[in-house]
Amino acid sequence: MLALLLPISIIIATIAMTAGIGGAVLFSPLFLLVYGLSPAEAFTLGIIIEVFGFASGFSAYAREKLIEYRLSGRILLAALPATIIGVALSFLLPASQLNKLFALFLLLLGGALLRKDVCLIKHPAFQEACHHWRHGKACYVPPRTNTPIALTGIVGGLLLGLFSSGVGEVNEYFFLKRLQMHNALASGTSVFIVALTALTSAAVRLLLLGAAGSTQLTPYLLWAVPGVLIGGQLGMRVAKRITNPLLMRRAVGALFLVLSTLTFLFA
Repeated sequence: MLALLLPISIIIATIAMTAGIGGAVLFSPLFLLVYGLSPAEAFTLGIIIEVFGFASGFSAYAREKLIEYRLSGRILLAALPATIIGVALSFLLPASQLNKLFALFLLLLGGALLRKDVCLIKHPAFQEACHHWRHGKACYVPPRTNTPIALTGIVGGLLLGLFSSGVGEVNEYFFLKRLQMHNALASGTSVFIVALTALTSAAVRLLLLGAAGSTQLTPYLLWAVPGVLIGGQLGMRVAKRITNPLLMRRAVGALFLVLSTLTFLFA
């Protein structure tokens, strides 16, 4: 059974890198339902694997210069402290309640992404922000205040701390729906943010889980980590070939609705 983690990890990491979402949202149910791990072990294992996958994805996007570092830094200022608070809360609240709340969150976010687009009227002082990468430039609508940036970081960080997933999903909504970013730039920027918040979450979770609990996770990591390293590289290549942001938003929204249903039924 453990050997199956290698191909499964490649598939999950490729999907996560392409969409810029957290792979733990797919790994955690796998460990809970198929391998019978406890919620604490499943969420910790999912976030550790996510760190390796997103580190691989980050290197791929960084080579292509597809990361908006200035915007990422502003989001991380709010996301990192929120992540630590979320992890602490996850060890205090019942796992079943957290799963149901996360399913509801995915349902609402998926619906928002699938909603019909509203035509935006540009402000007279409107200016696009353009990011230059290896094959041209990608422009987007910059936020006019720090409030949406801070809220994105706080909400995403809390969700990642609670469920080992959520920051990538919030990022994708903010980047694709609100800022109208090119898919590859949105995914690369999101991957960078997820990598750092996931690393923070994994470190805190390992401290709270203890040495004995952490040792039991090693056999799973030996099979899953090589898979996510491969998938992290493949995902960037797929993301560059997606030129329709609306199609990407709809696909991610549909994925969230499916995950919401599965979480309600089986978590």
